[in-house]
Amino acid sequence: CPYCLSGIHRRATGGFVDCERFERALDVMTKNHLLSSDGTIGLYNWGEPFLHPRLSELLLVLNERELSYGFSTNASRVPAIDQTFVRNRKFILFSMPGFSQRAYDRIHGFNFEQVLKNIQSIVQTCREQGVRGLFTISYHVYQFNLEEIFRCEEFAARWDIAFSPVYAILNNWWHINALVDSKLNYDLLRQISEDLFSLE
Repeated sequence: CPYCLSGIHRRATGGFVDCERFERALDVMTKNHLLSSDGTIGLYNWGEPFLHPRLSELLLVLNERELSYGFSTNASRVPAIDQTFVRNRKFILFSMPGFSQRAYDRIHGFNFEQVLKNIQSIVQTCREQGVRGLFTISYHVYQFNLEEIFRCEEFAARWDIAFSPVYAILNNWWHINALVDSKLNYDLLRQISEDLFSLE
């Protein structure tokens, strides 16, 4: 995404969280009473969780502790969905920049039809595993995808997925600072003004 800190303008690349570090972090949070038994751990932030090569091992760690978890995904990949995956899953949020190949070419660069197939596969396979938890499409509203909102809403209804349109925002600290200081690259500023509704 051109508007996210971890998108195409990222300054550095991160790595995958290894299972041992993940487990130690959970130990520290548990010891310091930072985890609530009714809380949900979000397995995402500035990255795509379904790319993690040891995702099932992370889920085993959470399941052993009976901790609930959720995912936010761009649905570019379909993970291995089994009882380990669904055991304590609370939600899956599908992040979509529109409902056409044109919108995907502009933001994510993925094959739109493949993303739709992936969403259907994830939802159907989770339900076959007995999951009745929440699935939501977070539809990022841009100036160029307004006419696609209702088609996405119809798709969500057909698959019994909650539909949640949200305004896309500038979510890159360096670009926000440059904008405030009137130092943002002109071409990027023009692109932002053509795509986003608000800079707030």
